[in-house]
Parts: sequence; structure tokens; C-alpha cells
Amino acid sequence: MKLTTSRKGYKIRSDIKKIHISGMMRNYEKRQKVDIKRTGQTSSQKPVRGNINKKSEAKSFRDITDTYKPGEKSAKIDPGLKAAAEILLKTKEQREVRQEWSVDCYGIAYVADESKVVIGGHNAQVRALDTLNGKDKWKSERKGFVSQGKDGSLLVSSNDNTIYALDPGNGKDRWKKKLEGGANIAGIGDDGTIYADIGKEIHAIDPDTRETKWKCKKIGYPVVSSDEMIYSGSPDNHVYAFDPGTGEEKWNFKTDGLVRCAPTVGKNGTVFAGDTNGKLYAIDPDTGEEKWNFKTGNFILVTPTIAEDGTVYVGSCDHHLYALDPETGEKKWSFDAGAEIRTRPKIAPDDTILLVSDRNFIYSVNQKNGRKIWQKKADSYVHVTPIFGDEGKIYFGCNNHKAYALRDPMMKKRDVKQILDEQENSPKERAKIVMGDGYVEIGGVTLPKRKK
Repeated sequence: MKLTTSRKGYKIRSDIKKIHISGMMRNYEKRQKVDIKRTGQTSSQKPVRGNINKKSEAKSFRDITDTYKPGEKSAKIDPGLKAAAEILLKTKEQREVRQEWSVDCYGIAYVADESKVVIGGHNAQVRALDTLNGKDKWKSERKGFVSQGKDGSLLVSSNDNTIYALDPGNGKDRWKKKLEGGANIAGIGDDGTIYADIGKEIHAIDPDTRETKWKCKKIGYPVVSSDEMIYSGSPDNHVYAFDPGTGEEKWNFKTDGLVRCAPTVGKNGTVFAGDTNGKLYAIDPDTGEEKWNFKTGNFILVTPTIAEDGTVYVGSCDHHLYALDPETGEKKWSFDAGAEIRTRPKIAPDDTILLVSDRNFIYSVNQKNGRKIWQKKADSYVHVTPIFGDEGKIYFGCNNHKAYALRDPMMKKRDVKQILDEQENSPKERAKIVMGDGYVEIGGVTLPKRKK
């Protein structure tokens, strides 16, 4: 048997996929047979990847190398990454999320930029709050839910069956369009087309002329895909697909329970929808046939979220957030939020996941492994997952008629760039840094935080 690696008197067979070593073999991730033979001396003084110096209690990133794989040469971590980790480990804040401000304000946070966050909602006055202190920058006469058009206009779905386009700078009307039967915005197309949910129809509205380009039948809770197919989840235990070109139903898919939220469309066009029987279905967009389903322990009442790599994230009333493979439905991991999840999870700017539980806790979760990064208890019920602004700020409205701004000091992609740019040997490719609850992860390597 060929022995490929030795360290402090032990040799390990090469059919191990991935191991971690510190003086002796500590553990291995893929359970296979391992032959360990005693030798008199180590054959190499080079660091074996995966080594953590336990005596140092991981106070320095210099005590860590990378993940060892058979056949690879040992290598040192780039000094720029080491220096960045040192900075992170020394910071007093670690990853403590703090409240920046709160103000009396009824509604939900919809849109944020560097200077303002826009609040609106059912019977809620649309207003823009200063991101620095929460004070009003402007108030509109309009009330309703808010979306943002491709030209930057704030599109308000008003209770008077009218869509208003507001100037984001001052809140004044740019234009309005009266619709019969309702004026909820179901989505914004890549070309700026506004898809309005009007009772039993979807209307496609040209943002320049405000003319209706087409209209199509709809049932339940609709979503419009990038190729302008309409998919609707319905309380009659079905998911429907409609072709807007003809207005005809393309297919319908029978679910075990009621569908109480809009479906979503994956990277490969697959339609994902959850039901009150706790199942998430993956549906072929062309045939309407089931590809797979995944069973959770309770109702699914929220639209799934799709990550950049296609991973499907879905929250359930069984208290868990699930990460699923989009092709097979296999569970990658699950996170226990301690209470029902009734709001759609969101992908944060640092590629972590933000979600809210019915216990009024806001969680940040590592997208790769489902580990909790931080949690923050809100003062009251949070109806919609918070939105993200600049400088790591997070905005949301609560049931107590207050709006809040939190700040996560590490939820900024440019933190990594800024830290590494200060180092003489900064790598050209930026590594992701994640400050977790009890750990720091940098460049794919995890180490415990320094004990205070």
C-alpha cells in the first residue's frame, strides 16, 4: 500500500478523500478504511494542510493552513489572508449587530440606497427616511405597496386601483395609471415592463407609454418569468401555467395541499412551489410534470428563494430553513429557527441568508453550511424579511408601527477588499470572510474566535 503523507510518526493511506491532522489523525470526513502505521520519524517538516495548532487556541491565522487533499502539495496561506484574519480576530465588535436607529413609522421597508430607505404598505403612507438617523426626507400623498422600476421610479400599488410612479428624489408623482379591479404589481420585467395583478388577470404595462401590451388570465398568486410565462399558485391545490401570447392555460399541476404563495422560477427554468401539506415541488416548465418533491414537517407559506448557484432555500412552519439541490431535491442542510418561518428568506450582499422567525428573531445564516452567523430579536412581529442598504445596514418595519435600522459591520463585500488592500501581499482574487457565532471563516478555512 502506497503511503502518501506522514506527520509525527504516522502514515496515512491515500484512499482517504479529506482528513484533518494535528500530531495524529483527528478525524476524516468521508468514512473509508484507514491504515495507520507507526514510523520512527516524519518524512517531511512541511505543514500538512488542515493543521490547527491546538496549543495556540487559534489566536493567530498563522496556525492554520488549508484543507488537505491526497496528491496535492502542501502550501501556505497567502500572507494577505493571514493579515486580514488577524485584523478580524482583534476587532472588538466581532460580528455583533447593533441598532442604528428606530422611528415611529407604520409600514414595510421596500427600497434602500445610500441616503434613504423607502417605507410603504397596506394603508401606509409612502415616505423616505434618512439612512443616518431615520428622519423623514420626504412624504408622499400616496399609500400602498412599493416596487422599484428599471428607471428608478418608485411604483406604488395604491388602494384606489391606481399605479403611481414617484420620483425617488422627492416623492412627487411622475405618472399614474388607473386600472379596474386592482393594481397589485406582480413583478418588473428585465425591459422595465410592469406586470400588474388585476383581479383575475395579469396586465403587462409599457413603462414609457403606460399602454397595456397584453393581458392574460390568472388564478391565485402569480409570478411572471423572464420569458414572460405566468405561473400561479392557487388555494384550489394547483399550480397553473399560462401563455400570455394566447391567454391560454398551458398546463396545471395538482398539489397535495393548498398553495398559499407565488411559485418561483429556478436558474434552469424549473418552477418551484410549496403547499400546506409541507411539500416543495419542482415542476418541469414545459410539460408541467413533477421532477421531484421534498417533504417538510409543516405548512410552506412562503415563496422559495433561489441562490446564484441555483440552490433552493425554502422556509417551513416546522421551524426550519432548508437548502435543497435544484436538480435532485436532496437536502444540503437545514437550520432550526426555533419558530415558524412565514417570510421569504433573502440573500444578503455578503452571500449569507437573512430570515425571520415567528419568535421575532432575525437570523443571518451561512449559505454553505447552514450555520448561524448572528441573531437579533426584534421588538415586535416582523411581517417581511428586512432589506439591505449600504454600509452593512439592514432595514425593516415592525408590528409596533416602528421602523428600524440595524448594522452588521461585516455585511459588506468591500470589507474584504478594503482589509486585503491594506496588506502588502494582497491576493488578486478576493477571499470571502464570514464572521460567525463563535468562529471566523476566511478563504474557505474556519477557525474559532479568540476567547475574550
